[in-house]
Amino acid sequence: MGRIQRLFRRGEVLTLDIKDMAFGGVGIGKVPTEDGDFTVFVQNTIPGQKVLARVVKCKKRYAECKLDGVLQASPEEIATPYQTIPGAPYANLPIEQQANYKRKTTFELFKRIAKVADIEDRFDEYIESPEIWHYRNKMEYSFSVIRFDLEAQEELDDFGLGFKHRGTWWAVENLNKDSGLLDAEVENKLHQLRIWLEATGYPAWHPPKREGFFRFLVVRKSYSEDKLLFNLVTTSNGLDDFPMQGFIDKMVELYGSRIAGILHTVNDEQGDRTLAT
Repeated sequence: MGRIQRLFRRGEVLTLDIKDMAFGGVGIGKVPTEDGDFTVFVQNTIPGQKVLARVVKCKKRYAECKLDGVLQASPEEIATPYQTIPGAPYANLPIEQQANYKRKTTFELFKRIAKVADIEDRFDEYIESPEIWHYRNKMEYSFSVIRFDLEAQEELDDFGLGFKHRGTWWAVENLNKDSGLLDAEVENKLHQLRIWLEATGYPAWHPPKREGFFRFLVVRKSYSEDKLLFNLVTTSNGLDDFPMQGFIDKMVELYGSRIAGILHTVNDEQGDRTLAT
């Protein structure tokens, strides 16, 4: 690869303008070279954005990157009343534009891979979801002693409960209000639960050291009954002294009669995953 290898090394950060989108919601940027434009694919990006992208793989004809940060929003993005989270990079796109991108990238995939040139003529209809927001019936929130502060754009030693910061497996962004994905009451009150759990003195999980107590909070929602099932996942370290009844009382205080059940799962494995209950 010669010169291209020197320009695009693994871990190198590029500043890119996202020009298009490929299947799976992967943004496409172009980097000018003496041999013409070099294609760069960046996960979780939208056409019109200017981004910082970290190279994870570089081939002769293209590079694959992870998103490090958005420097400039796309003119297509709109403001919403919800907290932006790493796992929903397209939530700020109007639903009509989301549908257009999905349709376009799906057609391109059939043409390029399946060689179906007349896919548009074979296409029947695009079936939309009846709900644009608050449609998920399960969410998994992670604990970490490493919190990513969005305002300061840096990692802090703290008690975090929310979603993993994009591009990391160790840092968590606190969820402080409704993300628009699961249930508004659950997420608007999650910060109150976080404060109570931190006050117990038990530590959040430390991903690099593989130690700590609080690991995950998993929530399932029944839309037919408007009920909630919670599963607190912890290690067994100091479990005998943990105020479990106090935790249950706090959950009832926050969510009342909507609670269908509260589970507790012990996970002492080093792997960063929840266990079936």
